[in-house]
Amino acid sequence: PISQTYFVTIGVLLLITMGYVLMQKEHAMSVLHDLAARDPLTGVANRRVAMEQLAKALSQATSRHQSLSLLMFDIDLFKQVNDTHGHQAGDLVLISVAAAVGQRLRTSDVLGRIGGEEFVAVLPNTPADGAQALAEDLCRAVSSTPIVIDGQEIHATISIGVCTTKAASGRGDFDELIAQCDAALYAAKRNGRNRVEYAQPIAS
Repeated sequence: PISQTYFVTIGVLLLITMGYVLMQKEHAMSVLHDLAARDPLTGVANRRVAMEQLAKALSQATSRHQSLSLLMFDIDLFKQVNDTHGHQAGDLVLISVAAAVGQRLRTSDVLGRIGGEEFVAVLPNTPADGAQALAEDLCRAVSSTPIVIDGQEIHATISIGVCTTKAASGRGDFDELIAQCDAALYAAKRNGRNRVEYAQPIAS
């Protein structure tokens, strides 16, 4: 009968519409989740997510008896960039540096912005020599990539602290890893910038 066909058609259309609405809702939720996890300027992980990923990687390194390396780096003399060229130029430098570093990381690594011009890179299953080689490469890559703003070239550099651990269990090791890497970063700044300093490896 025509009436039965009509209602079946309406039912099918309703199901299709509901499915579309649910798909759109799921997509919107996914976008919101991604936005909440990302630094809005550079697109890398924000501080909260970077620290969560570091804790997760540290836990996995413990259970798998693998090395974990952490890089902490910031852009040298960043305040001078802002003061000389303006904050828009500073934003472009942040974006450029994050992109240059991100291109050289593996998909398993995590790059995060944890402060104004300070970043971390979490390197799972990476021994000290691998982390050191990567850090040196990152320094060279950033310093050799000029950023052109209004016809002017800005040559940014970064200083990097590196720390590697075999990751014994416990929150204290998380804090120690952060503290030692941070100390190595400040040593790099003190010792002339645009360089890499290495923390004493943390024993398992």
